[in-house]
Amino acid sequence: KELSFITIYGNGNEELEFYVRQGSDMKPTSKTFSFNKNDVLGTFADPIDLRDNISEIELYPNPFSNQFSLNVDVDESQIAVVKLYTVTGQLVYEKDFNVTKGFNIINVAPKVSHGIYLIHLVTNKNILINKIIKN
Repeated sequence: KELSFITIYGNGNEELEFYVRQGSDMKPTSKTFSFNKNDVLGTFADPIDLRDNISEIELYPNPFSNQFSLNVDVDESQIAVVKLYTVTGQLVYEKDFNVTKGFNIINVAPKVSHGIYLIHLVTNKNILINKIIKN
């Protein structure tokens, strides 16, 4: 991962909002900070990550037989909820998983029939959706 560092100067207390640019696309982050004169926010040992909580689901194997895994990188410890829906929108699986700040592997073993499903990964800040197939 590429790290960038910024320095911000100010004379008073301000609420700061950040934007992330990739090529010509710019989007606001979900992070805001209260900045006070002479404050230091973040260090080399514990930097502030301005990216959104997570941006995609990495799941494998797909298709799966009995179990699949999700790779999730989150910016704070939380409960992540994994939900599986049929293509007609019926919820067939839901389970809470405790994830810690940083990289996590979530192992999911849903008792569902063969078919195509939509997986929803729900975190404090995002709902990410992907297609998964059970053989």
